[in-house]
Amino acid sequence: MKNKLRYLTALLVAGISYNSTAGAGIALRTLDEGVPTKPVRSSLPPPARLLPGNILGTEKVVIASLCALTSSNVVQSRAYGMAGMLGQQVPSVRENNPAAWYLPETNSLQSFDYTSTSFHSWMGAVNFSSATLGEFGHRIVVHAAGFFPVNAYSTRVSSSDTNLGSGTFNVATNTTDGQELTCSSTFACVNFGPDGHFDSVFNPLTRVWDVHGDDIVYSNGERPSQIAYTAWFRFGGTVVVTITEPEGFAATINQFIAGHSLTAELIRNGEPVDTQTVTDARPSLTISVENPSQVRCTVAGGQVRVPYRPQSRPDVAGSVWTDMPFIVSFAESFLVSMDGAMQFYRLRTN
Repeated sequence: MKNKLRYLTALLVAGISYNSTAGAGIALRTLDEGVPTKPVRSSLPPPARLLPGNILGTEKVVIASLCALTSSNVVQSRAYGMAGMLGQQVPSVRENNPAAWYLPETNSLQSFDYTSTSFHSWMGAVNFSSATLGEFGHRIVVHAAGFFPVNAYSTRVSSSDTNLGSGTFNVATNTTDGQELTCSSTFACVNFGPDGHFDSVFNPLTRVWDVHGDDIVYSNGERPSQIAYTAWFRFGGTVVVTITEPEGFAATINQFIAGHSLTAELIRNGEPVDTQTVTDARPSLTISVENPSQVRCTVAGGQVRVPYRPQSRPDVAGSVWTDMPFIVSFAESFLVSMDGAMQFYRLRTN
């Protein structure tokens, strides 16, 4: 599989990544750094304070699934991510919008969520929809936020998936050269001003900050060590497995047959202050009456590309589960005859 599965793992919230081919050494580089942008002082009334979902002014990590770094939509996806972290309304449905900011729920991680491809793909399929034909898969991004000083923070990412690495990096420095990271469109330091409230927003269309009230937003190349600020937040770092052939999807899918999770921790002065874990989506069966002699069992949830084997037995416990002579996948259904006897059903990974 080494010639088919080539992977790079990008860690962490400092925007620093490392990549390697199978059996090779680690090479560090920066992948998700934004460009310096000058904030704009807005003449409009400030938005409502404390927008739902706003992570600025907290200590928090957020795991998102976004388009690949090679996508033509990557810049717009970063802008949606920055605005989304502030609780602003942004596109979040990704089926036909590659720039959407998608947040996997706790038990909904898919095998393709951190799979980027050297060929066109989307949501684990080569031809998913006309709107996504030019895409190259996905990547996980770990967002983070905290308080002054930023150099007190690091982020640790770990996974039970053996395709992924794990590690810890300081948020404030570039691991490539050890230098201090400067403020940019994806790494903002914010002074809440005398009133102690944050009123500004990130404009996802212009990709610059709209500054309101007495806020001061630093995003134009300032060094955090030389400015006074209340809080910071970063778009984050990437976690990704890259495959070079469609057959490589099998390697990532096989990991998820066993069940996997991805965990991000925000650490301040050596102590964890926030943790988020997302686990793989597990399937369930829904049963509905099809006609007087049959019921329909439908796969609800689970992995989109993972095959499942239905099993049955006549009682809750005691009997051996018997394999049914077919496999099913996400959203598929099958009919079962009702012969008057009690019967129970479940799914197992094939």
